[in-house]
Amino acid sequence: MKPAAVRKLAEAHPVDALEACAEALVEREEDLLGVDGDDPGEKLTHVMLAIRLKRRIVNGEDPKQAFRSEMASVRAVLENDE
Repeated sequence: MKPAAVRKLAEAHPVDALEACAEALVEREEDLLGVDGDDPGEKLTHVMLAIRLKRRIVNGEDPKQAFRSEMASVRAVLENDE
């Protein structure tokens, strides 16, 4: 995952465009927005996180704080406590 790619998508596109891109990636492995990523799976990860980030921003959250919170959520999921 490339955090800069997530931020770039969320800043540049509305939620509906991001959702359409996610659907195209899942259904046809087609990239409608020129998403940065090594493969369709990574691109989809970027788009899905951008959707979550954009929704927080649209709902009035500070963009920097929303980005930090989303990245903290990703880190929490990836941590291995074992």
